[in-house]
Parts: sequence; C-alpha cells; structure tokens
Amino acid sequence: MNNRAYSLLTVKAVSEDKRVIRGIATTPAVDRVGDVIEPLGVEFKNPLPLLWQHRHDKPVGTVKFSNPTADGIEFEAELPVIAGEGTLKDRVDEAWHSVQAGPVRGASIGFRPIEYSFLDGGGIRFTKSEVFELSLVTVPANAEATIMTVKSLDAQHMASSGKGVPSSIHAPSAEGHKTLKSISLTPKGGKDMATIAEQIAALQAARATKSARMEAVMQKSMDENRSTDAAEQEEFDTLADDVNGGAKVGHGGGAKPGQLVRMCAMARAFST
Repeated sequence: MNNRAYSLLTVKAVSEDKRVIRGIATTPAVDRVGDVIEPLGVEFKNPLPLLWQHRHDKPVGTVKFSNPTADGIEFEAELPVIAGEGTLKDRVDEAWHSVQAGPVRGASIGFRPIEYSFLDGGGIRFTKSEVFELSLVTVPANAEATIMTVKSLDAQHMASSGKGVPSSIHAPSAEGHKTLKSISLTPKGGKDMATIAEQIAALQAARATKSARMEAVMQKSMDENRSTDAAEQEEFDTLADDVNGGAKVGHGGGAKPGQLVRMCAMARAFST
C-alpha cells in the first residue's frame, strides 16, 4: 500500500509583486498509506492558509481552491513578497525558492474527516471532509519525488478549532467487497462507539504527525546539501516502520498499520 496520489506543482511568476503556485490539492487515487479522499466530498472556505511543512506556526501565504471535480481539486497559492528583513521574510523566501528550484514539489492538505468508510484492505475512504490548510512539503529524493501526500489534522488542532470526531462512519458489509452499510456513532453501544471513533481519529493523526517528521528529516539533509547521517537514517526508518508497517495485519501479505486496522475491525463489529 505504498502508492500515493500525486501531481507536480506548476510555478508561475505573475509579476515582480506576486509569487503564484498552481497545482492539484487532492485526487481520488489511493495515497501512500492506503487511504482515499473523494474530491467531490471536500468542503473548504477560501482563502485558506498556505503552510510550510504542515507547521501551523509557519505560514508562508494564502491559497484558494477551485470547485472540486471528480478528478481532483486545483488550487492557486500566493506567497507574499516581504520587504523588511526578519524570520517571516526568510521563511517565505525559503519556501518560494525551494519550489522554484525543485527540492519541494509536493502539496499536502490538512483536513478533518466528516464521513468515511473502511476499505477491505485496511485503508479508509473519506467521502466527506473539511480542509483547513494546504502545505508545501518535501518529498524524499526517489522515484516518488513528485507525489503529494494527504494528511489529517492532528487531534490537538482539531480540538482547538472546536471540531470533534467524524459525525458518521461506514463499514464494508460482509456480502460484497464494495457494499457499504452505515454505522451511527451513537448506536446501542453509544459511548463505546464514540470511543472507537476517537481512537481511530487519534491513530490517523499520529500517522500524519510521523509522516510530517519523516519529511522534515529529509528536508534538513537536503537543505544542508548532504546525505542523511546514521541518526537521521535510524529515525526515518523507525518512523517509516510505524507509518507503513508496525504490526502487520491485512490482506495479501501487505504491511498495514496494525492497530488502526484492528480498530477499524472493531468498528465493523459494532455495526452487526
């Protein structure tokens, strides 16, 4: 389950006063951890913040999404030209030049799941979601260097924004591979089901956080024009095991995030 949806960022310098980046925010393809975001189910309110590496304390501009289509959601982001010297200017200039020069070719959304279904292979299909930000992200120097990632907002940010866990979820029925049946978050087992949903959301957030850290590790070595050292390699490999492997549970012998798969299975059990 290492396939990821991707699109190159198209950079266009509109004028001396503007720095504009165009690209695709999300597509209906399977991402690197086996999840799918349906573009037609994405909600957002323009303009959105443009962040650097999913750091909520490191904004670098603003972004506007176009109307969603079945193929994806296009965006246009603008990075300001900062006149005075300082941290903000350095950060925005770094982001802009990184995209221009090529080291940063990925875009990644931060979102809150609203409604989703569990895929038989262990991933999740997000049929409805709310996007809060778009980030410029580093992608490791390999064949997937232009791939976009899709991340869920961390639980703390969801809580601070007043947003709770998803309002409803779905799970595959036993009768068919693609047939879904609804699961209410307040069934007979009420509190237990809500707890399961909260744990699933927390596991998703943990995966997102670890993925962002992997990108940060690679970014540091690329910024310093060197290969990763032994400590960085160990940290990256450990994070990769947590994100893409861990306890191997799933179909076809593929590595799955085991605890998340088990929680999804428990959610299915509550629906029967």
